[in-house]
Amino acid sequence: MLRKRGQVGMEYLIIVSFITFVIISMVVVSYYYIDSSKKRMNDNQIESLGKSIVNSAESVFYEGAPSQIIITVYIPKGVQSIQVTDYALIINSSSTAGVSTRAFISKVKLNSVSGILATEGTHNLLIKASSDRVFIENA
Repeated sequence: MLRKRGQVGMEYLIIVSFITFVIISMVVVSYYYIDSSKKRMNDNQIESLGKSIVNSAESVFYEGAPSQIIITVYIPKGVQSIQVTDYALIINSSSTAGVSTRAFISKVKLNSVSGILATEGTHNLLIKASSDRVFIENA
């Protein structure tokens, strides 16, 4: 009689350990996919940020010298700096995969006197056209 009780206990232990292994495996895989999804979402937000600034700058420039616009943009987590060069907007960001640099090319000359804040959150940007370039500033 004692042998059967020991056998049932061993079978129970095997089943519980197998279920525990499966659950831990599922948690590890889901963590990997969640992290991957967060990185993809952050990359898409940075892409949207760069395109919206450059598109707005080009629109304002083609409208003429006195025109200006204030746009509201969301700067996602991980953005370290936003630089404005002559014909490009450069966004440096960091993530679990490392540091990345993205350049968004403009058809018009860009300029920024005080730079663009790179803190996470919603920001208002003033985009002002002059005769030969577009100025991008924090509003």
